[in-house]
Order: sequence, then C-alpha cells, then structure tokens
Amino acid sequence: MISILIVCAGNICRSPALAAALQKLVQEKGLAEKVFVDSCAVTPSFLGAPADPRMVAAAHKRGVHIDHKAKIFEEAYFKVFDHILAVDHEVLKVLQTKAPSDAERAKIHLATEFSDAHKDKDLPDPYFDGEAGFETIMDMSQEIAQSIFSKLLQQKF
Repeated sequence: MISILIVCAGNICRSPALAAALQKLVQEKGLAEKVFVDSCAVTPSFLGAPADPRMVAAAHKRGVHIDHKAKIFEEAYFKVFDHILAVDHEVLKVLQTKAPSDAERAKIHLATEFSDAHKDKDLPDPYFDGEAGFETIMDMSQEIAQSIFSKLLQQKF
C-alpha cells in the first residue's frame, strides 16, 4: 500500500479538496486497495470541524465527494505516510522543521511539484475569496491530483 498525506493550514479547504480529488482518481483506476490518501492541518484552528461547506459544494459540482473532519499533523505521520504533500510553501516549511531526520524530510514535497500547469505554486487559501476562490481550488486540485497520480502513482502499478 502507498500512502499519501495532503497538508494545509486548517484542513477544511485545500487539503481535503486535493485529497478527495486524488482519492476519486484512485478509486476510478481501481486502486483503492493499494493507495491510501488522507489530509490534515499544521494548525489546530479547526480541529474536528467538517470541511468548509463552500469547498464541499465546489467539489460536489465536479463529482468529488468530501467527507472529512479536520485533524492536526502528528509526528507519527512521518512513519505512516510514504509521501507528505504541502499545499503551499509556508506549510512546506513547517513540515520540514518537524521532520526528525533527513529520511522523513525526503518524504515532504510541495503538492504542485508534480503539476505541469501549477508547478511549484501555492494553492491559494480560498477562505476569504468567496465562491470563486473555492471553484479555483477545485480546478487546481483536479489538475494537481491528475499530475500526482501520473507522476507518483501510475508507474508503481
């Protein structure tokens, strides 16, 4: 089993959206038994809260189902997950400082590192941008998920 963790600041918008978009691809390709995808936060701001309803609505329009409760990153995740993907450079830096070794640090990447259309860009936080911001995040998430699948997973199966 390959495990991928998507990490953002609060775990109610960007990371659940990207995780759900990637999970949908994994299921469509018949790899649900071989790939585990999850998401979490680096801040405790929304612990236990469901995904933002605006994010859920934008995902639903694209056939992506988000059913998630916010949780915080734990150091144990370095052992549990094969790949830890940050949604922006700020989260990337936080994760890198938490990594207890070079081996764990090597698991951490910017999610857009795998994207052709959004290479090395941040997924902007849509929380204060209204509906359009959530639509943008879902568009980006679907492209990034496809790129992650193609570049990180497809060759392994």
